[in-house]
Amino acid sequence: MLKDGTFHPDLLILDLRMPGLDGLEVCRRIKANPATRTIKILMITAFAEDETEAEARRAGADGFLRKPPQLDELKAQVERLIEERTHGRSNE
Repeated sequence: MLKDGTFHPDLLILDLRMPGLDGLEVCRRIKANPATRTIKILMITAFAEDETEAEARRAGADGFLRKPPQLDELKAQVERLIEERTHGRSNE
């Protein structure tokens, strides 16, 4: 937690399709805010088309998986993103 009491996780896993705001818009908002832009975002979707991963990356996603992800694939992505967050690296 930050001093202002807000919670800033190291990693968010977002579904591309969510009610209300979709995962892309949530991702854009998180990455546009200086207080949250370093949070790593792993985007997951069952509706992956040719352009979907590129669109997620343009929105700021740090990782991308298609549903249903293989457990070892999910684990590897989470470990990589946490490692990057911990050591201050990014895909930018």
